[in-house]
Parts: sequence; structure tokens; C-alpha cells
Amino acid sequence: MLILSRRTNEKIIIGANAEIIITILEDKFHRHQHPIRIGIEADENIPINRAEIYYRLKAEEKYADKN
Repeated sequence: MLILSRRTNEKIIIGANAEIIITILEDKFHRHQHPIRIGIEADENIPINRAEIYYRLKAEEKYADKN
């Protein structure tokens, strides 16, 4: 199980081509002061990334393809 912490409006992207995007809409319990924790279970072949990591990896792939 992968456990991630996210704050309101942050995203988690599941799948190599962003097939699933989870957005934290509101965190009433912590009043936006602390990130919430999310547990995700998936097969090993399904990548799960924080959005900022996903977009960085995609940019690196695009750069590598040009060179």
C-alpha cells in the first residue's frame, strides 16, 4: 500500500497516461492546516504519483525524446 499526504487542491495521478486523477477537494477535519493521508492499493504495474512528480517525469521523457 502506498500512503501519500495531500492538501486541499493537490492531486494524485494513477496510471502511466493519467487514467485516474484524484483531487483533494476539502479537508474539513483539519481545517487545511495539515495534509490528509490517503492509502492506495494497486497492482505493481500501475504507477501512482503525486501530480508534481507525474508532470516532472513526463517533461523529462519529452526532453529525452528530443535528444
